[in-house]
Amino acid sequence: MLERATQATDIYALGCVGYALLTGDPPFSGGPAELQEQHLSVQPPVLSAVSSQFQTLLSMMLRKPPAARPSLARVKGVLHGIQQSPPDASPNDSLDRLAAAAAQHERAEAQRAAEQEQRNTVVRHRNEMAEAARTTLLAVFGELARRITESVPNADVRSEGSSHVIRVGSGVLKLDLDSSSHAYSEDGFPRSKWDVIWGAVLEVEQSEPMHQRAASLWYTRQAARTGDYRWYEVGYQGNPLTGKGFRFEPAAVTPENADRAHWHGMDVVQACYPPIPIDDEDIDSFCHRWTHILAEACNGRLQNLPQHLPPVP
Repeated sequence: MLERATQATDIYALGCVGYALLTGDPPFSGGPAELQEQHLSVQPPVLSAVSSQFQTLLSMMLRKPPAARPSLARVKGVLHGIQQSPPDASPNDSLDRLAAAAAQHERAEAQRAAEQEQRNTVVRHRNEMAEAARTTLLAVFGELARRITESVPNADVRSEGSSHVIRVGSGVLKLDLDSSSHAYSEDGFPRSKWDVIWGAVLEVEQSEPMHQRAASLWYTRQAARTGDYRWYEVGYQGNPLTGKGFRFEPAAVTPENADRAHWHGMDVVQACYPPIPIDDEDIDSFCHRWTHILAEACNGRLQNLPQHLPPVP
C-alpha cells in the first residue's frame, strides 16, 4: 500500500496476466475493497488444467512478500525451459509426481507467506494507529495544561520522559504514556474482546493527607457507541466480594486486569464507571473533570470525591 513499484511488482502483475491467459479469468474478482484484501492475503484458486511447472512458476510469481518473488531473469529461464521441453517426450511418471509434489509444496509455502505478510501488514497498521493515538492524547493533555496555566500562571508544567506533569500547590496531575513503542496485539484483551491499540495512565496525587485518584486511558473502540477508535477513560476498583482492592480507588490497572474487568463474568477487578470518551468533541468535559479533581487535591479534599462515578463540577 502506497509503496514504490519495483521489479517484484512487475513480476506479480505478470503472474496475474499469466493466470488469466491460462484460465480465462483473473486470479481474483470483486469490488475494490475485496480485490485489495485478496491481493494482500489470499491465494488464487489452484490451477488444475495446466502443467505442474506452470503451477509452480505462477505460485512463485504471485507470492505476497515482494522479496520472495523470483527475479525476471529466473522467470525467463523457467519459461524458456518449459518452451524447450519436447512436446512428444516420453512420459515419466516419477518426474510428473515429483513436479506435482513440488507445485503442491510451493502452494503451501505461498499460503504461509501470505498469512505472514497479512500479519505483518496488521502489525504495521496498528503501530501507525498507536503513533496517531499518542499524538492525539498529547494534544488532549496539552489542552488541559493550557487551560490550567491560563487560570493559574504559577502552575508548573513539565515533561519527564514518558511522563507529563502539571503541579499546582500540593496537587499533582500526571499523564504516564505506555513506554512501549509498539501497539498492543489484536488478541491482547482475550476475555473482553476489546480491540485496544494503546494505553496510558492519568493520575492525581494529593500530598496532605496523602491520597490518589487514577484512571486508565485506552485507545479503543466501543461498538455500542460509534465504532470509531477513540481515547476512553476508565477507573477501576477491586471487587467488593473478594475483600481485596487497591489502596486508592478509582485506580489505573494493567491491560490484563482491564481485560478481566470488562469481560461478561465476575472477576477480582471491576470498572467504577463505564468507559468515557475524552478526545475530540468530549475534550471539554474531560478538562472540566480533571481540573476539578486537581482543584480538590490542592484543597486536601480528594478523598471526598465520589468513587463510583466520574466527578463532574
